[in-house]
Amino acid sequence: MAKRNRGDAGYDMQERASKMLTQGKRVYHYSAYWGTWSRILVRDGMWTVEVDLTPVNGSFHINAWMETRRAHVRKHCTMPHRDDIMTDTIPPEIRAQMVSHMGEVVTQFLLTDDDITDGAGVSLGV
Repeated sequence: MAKRNRGDAGYDMQERASKMLTQGKRVYHYSAYWGTWSRILVRDGMWTVEVDLTPVNGSFHINAWMETRRAHVRKHCTMPHRDDIMTDTIPPEIRAQMVSHMGEVVTQFLLTDDDITDGAGVSLGV
């Protein structure tokens, strides 16, 4: 794996995510590689702990959304790509898609609940 340096898109996005988390903001990440939105719960060095907000690669299959609604938390090591997005506001069309497939209660939980963060480190042993 190539080393990332300041000025590289991946390095800059990771630094931005760290700063946003330090400021107490929620960080939403679109991965161009995986084609999915997630919420970053913890960032440490080259990895993040994230909860999926949409199925991988934009799958609209019912089973993919059922898996997403289970609050799939994972340790993620894929370096951000220049086409990735890091933001503190989930795009309205993505939120609407989530509500359509998972309902308002599950969507709100995945987007905002801080209890996910509390359990993430323990469940992943980080």
